[in-house]
Order: sequence, then C-alpha cells, then structure tokens
Amino acid sequence: MGGFQKHFLIILGTLFLVCVWYLFSEKPHINDGEEYYAAANNLLENNRLYAGGFDEEIDYRLYSKRTLGYPVYLIFQNTSATITLFSSMGLVVLNFFLGIQLLSHFQTKKRGFGLFVLLFSLHIPILLHASFPLSDLLLCAVITTSVAVFYDSKNSARSKLIALGCLWGFGLLLKPVLLPTVLFSPIVFLYFKLRKGRGAIALLLPLFIYLAGSGVNYMNTNQYEYSSISTINLGQYNAKLTVAKAFGYDSAQEYVSRSEFAIPRTSKEYANYRSKVNSLAKSTILDNLKSYITVHTAGSIKMLLDPGRFELYTFFNQPTSDGSLTEMIYAQRWSDIKAVLIKRPVLFVLFIGLFLLAIAKLIGAAFSVTQFKRMHFMLIVSAYFVVIAGPVGAARFMLPVSVIYLILVCQGLGSILHFLQKSTKGK
Repeated sequence: MGGFQKHFLIILGTLFLVCVWYLFSEKPHINDGEEYYAAANNLLENNRLYAGGFDEEIDYRLYSKRTLGYPVYLIFQNTSATITLFSSMGLVVLNFFLGIQLLSHFQTKKRGFGLFVLLFSLHIPILLHASFPLSDLLLCAVITTSVAVFYDSKNSARSKLIALGCLWGFGLLLKPVLLPTVLFSPIVFLYFKLRKGRGAIALLLPLFIYLAGSGVNYMNTNQYEYSSISTINLGQYNAKLTVAKAFGYDSAQEYVSRSEFAIPRTSKEYANYRSKVNSLAKSTILDNLKSYITVHTAGSIKMLLDPGRFELYTFFNQPTSDGSLTEMIYAQRWSDIKAVLIKRPVLFVLFIGLFLLAIAKLIGAAFSVTQFKRMHFMLIVSAYFVVIAGPVGAARFMLPVSVIYLILVCQGLGSILHFLQKSTKGK
C-alpha cells in the first residue's frame, strides 16, 4: 500500500473512533453550537439572523453575535446534527489533504510528510472538533486554501487575487476574528491597482461584507456593528482577565456582575450596554495596562501550549464550569487549578502528555522562522491569530490556522534534525 494511502487511513481511522464515540455517548452541551443552530433555524423560519429563541426574552446581543456564514452552512446540512457530524469529518479530511498539498511546496522528503501525518493525527483540537457544531473547521479550510493559493505558481496573479479576495470575504462571513483585517481590504486593492496594474474588485469583498452585515444589524438593533462579540469579548474576557491578574479571581467575578453587563432587552438598553461596556472595559484596561500586557502576552503563549482542554473535556462530556483555568492562572490560584485538574485523572494524564507534545511543536514552529523568506505569509497569518486571540489563550482559537501551524512545526523540526545531522557528520 502506498504511503499516501496509509496516511489517509490513519486520519480516517481516528475520525471513525470520534464518530462512534459521539453517536453512542451522551451529547455535550456547547453554548456556541446551540446559538449557531438557533441562528440557522431563525433564518429558515423567520428570515432573521438571531442566535436565540424568539419564544424567550430577547437578548439584543444575539442579533449580531453569530455572523451569517456558518448558520447558512448548517442550513445546507438540513440543520441535522448527524449530517453536520459527517460533513465536519469531511472538513477534517479536506484540511488534511490541503496540508499535504501545501507542505509539498516546501518539502520533498518522506520524513517531512510522515511527521505532518503524525502531528495531525495527534492534534486533538482539529480531530475532536469534527463532533462540534462550530465554525472553526470550516474557517480552517478557508484559511489553509488561501495560503495554498498564495503559494500557487501555476495560476495567473489576477486569478490568485480574485480567489484570495473571495476567500477573505468568506472567512469574514464565518467568524468576526477577521474583522480587523477589513481595514486592509481597500489598501491592498489600491496597492495592486495603482502599483501593480492588476487590481481585482474581489479584494474589496471583505469591506462590502462588513458594510452590508453592519447595515443589516442596524435594522435589527439600531447599532451599526458587524458583530456584538467584539464588545462581549472586550468586557467579559479581556477586561475581566485583566482584573483577575491585577486584583484576584473574586474581584474578576464581581467585575462582570456589575450593572453595565446586564443583558439588554430593548434596543435602547442595547445602545447603553455597548456604550457602557466599551467605556468601562477600555478604562479598566488602560488603568491596569501592565496587567493587561502581561495577560495578553501570557494568553498568546498559552494558546500555543494548550493541548485542547476545552475539546477534551467537552468531547468526553466533562464539565468545564467548575472554574476558569485562565482566570485562576492569572490570579495565581495554583491549589485550585490542581484541584480542578485532578478531579479527572485520566484526562489529566492525557492533558499532560499532549502538553509536552505542544512544547515540542512550539519549539519546531519557533525554528521555522529561520525560513522566513520562504514561509513569511504562513508566519504572518499564524502570528495574527496568536496576537488577536489575546488573553483567553485557548487552543480552539488557534484552530483556524492549525494546519499551517503544523506545517511550520514540520519545517522547524526538519531544520533542527538537519542541523544535528550536519553536526554529527562534522565530528
């Protein structure tokens, strides 16, 4: 059997085990997934994008919290959890093949491809996400395809620009994590139009999507914004974690219990919510800037080292509501952290093993910087996600660039092995 077929069977076998466990075990509760399904159902039944139930008290944040892309994807899966499971498994396989294809631009040795397969097979976040109704796998395919298009040498520059513009826009539809890049959309368009003479209108697609999406949200909430998740993250994660670092865990819990964070039930309340939470969060961060910088830097590193606690605990339907490890870390409550982890010893041992692997991967990725000239685009895209995810620092936020990160790891470890071989021969 050829090496490529063996690689495919390894991934397929792993996904089969994930599928069997998911189908014959109790389904975990994933709040984000429920909101995506609610948004999809409301699009079908009410022609409105709302990530909650209209038969319940309205939460105005849910009108814009989930962007259009993934709910539409779920509609094409007939909003069926089983169909979505199999399509998500297909996305994992697609990402695997995209990774192999992209790696072939930099690697010709079998050892490099074998290492990629091994790392992919052990990359818990991407494999277990096949059973989660979340947008990250689809965004991963979009970003990996975008990077593959960038490095493609067969198609014309104009066709590559059109493809990149469309993929960029599609990615923004899937998750607002790409929202800051909208600022570069007209700049990139004008650069290629005026300096290179081959601009493509598709490069403006992210800007058009931002303007149209914000306009639709304005009609629902009277607030011109692309997604409420920006305000939610700023207040309930960035600022809260800053408070945890500066004043302790209990102070962080008290912080988000303030009246400013009350759920907005009307458009007027939502306007006040946005204004007050943004103002409070920004002042909190600026008043404790040293703590925020520490938290943001530590979170970025933590994201690279997190072996996938959320994925492991959620997949095996173990509660994660017994305390935020991130908040406990920043508040230096080490005994509480130990108590939470030791409650589930098997998962704890698995977590430690995967954590050690994550350290090895980070070392490999760091050494890939020595090939910056060849791999600069992948390094920049990966760095963007590491920086933008900020204080939270969970592996799931790294998942969209997990395939290109594994390629960087392979290249970096390959450089280390090559150096060691040369050193050995030189003796």
